[in-house]
Amino acid sequence: MGKKGKVISFFAVGLSSLALWKKFGNNKKEYKEDVKSTFEKAGKPELSHQENADMVAEGSQFGVQYYNKKKSHQVG
Repeated sequence: MGKKGKVISFFAVGLSSLALWKKFGNNKKEYKEDVKSTFEKAGKPELSHQENADMVAEGSQFGVQYYNKKKSHQVG
């Protein structure tokens, strides 16, 4: 490949890289916002479905109660 072919190839690779970066490069910001929004919503139960919120609250205590029960049987 001659000098002209190398320059054209280099230009084509650079141009396609720029196009891909422009198309997909900004997704990181959107992804961070989605993750932030998800974690902000995670701790807030839906008050319109109180029964579901109560079940989630009870389920979140299962691990703590299990640990305390096992720990009390080991010590006592």
